[in-house]
Amino acid sequence: MNIESFEKIINEAWESKSQVNKDSDKKLLDTISETINLLDSGKLRVAEKKNNKWLVNQWAKKAILLSLK
Repeated sequence: MNIESFEKIINEAWESKSQVNKDSDKKLLDTISETINLLDSGKLRVAEKKNNKWLVNQWAKKAILLSLK
């Protein structure tokens, strides 16, 4: 999978976040886990500076919050 597909999966899950739990779809749980791994390794950042402007990866923040469920 690529980052764009991660973003799509996380954003879709966010719409029904109250239903996300440890028994959720394996693809979703794996995406959340891999996103956390990318953040931990520094390959992905919640906020990054591009072209002298800050870009916030809202979906990465959502993945962090979903991981706590």
